[in-house]
Amino acid sequence: MTYDELNAPGQPDEAAYHLPLTPRDLRYQTFPGRVGGYDRAAVQATLAQAADQLELLLRDRHEQQTRLAELEARVAAYVQAEDEIRRTVVAAERIGQELRRNAERECELLTAQATAERDALLREARARALELDAEHRARQAELDRSHAERLAALDREYQAQAADCAGRLKAMQHEHAQFLSSYRALIASFSELAARHTPPELPAAPLDVNWAEEKEEQER
Repeated sequence: MTYDELNAPGQPDEAAYHLPLTPRDLRYQTFPGRVGGYDRAAVQATLAQAADQLELLLRDRHEQQTRLAELEARVAAYVQAEDEIRRTVVAAERIGQELRRNAERECELLTAQATAERDALLREARARALELDAEHRARQAELDRSHAERLAALDREYQAQAADCAGRLKAMQHEHAQFLSSYRALIASFSELAARHTPPELPAAPLDVNWAEEKEEQER
């Protein structure tokens, strides 16, 4: 559609904004001749200049659209990356919370297990202490009983030996007394015989009696 057709009666003004218009259309646009019309060369030069400017504008628009598409793609990528990061953060927080809950549960289980083991060890230690104390008491009682029996046996042995020694001593004293009695009787007999037959060379008999009495006193 030409410029005249666009401006013909009955055509709406908005139609020009809905039809494509390229720099080529401007360069090769023809207008019908009219008396007293514009200079054709000037019109063509103006159209060529407008076509060049339109081409520049269209090129700039294409570049801007390309740049805009790239930016939109980058924004979309950023949005997608942000979504992924957000999902990753949410997942990391969820995993962190789950790990924390698992760690707390594990800590509670370990604490309960350690407490149970400690209580079991304490009970075992107390039972072992009671057992050792009972064994010690039993051993001490056995030692005391053995010691008492040993002391009683030693006392009986001592009493028996003391009684035996006392009996022997008494027997020896009795024998000694008999010996002294016999000795004194013999000395008396010798004294009597000496009194009857006194030899000049024999010593006096009473000296032997005194010696025997001194010996008896020393033995006592």
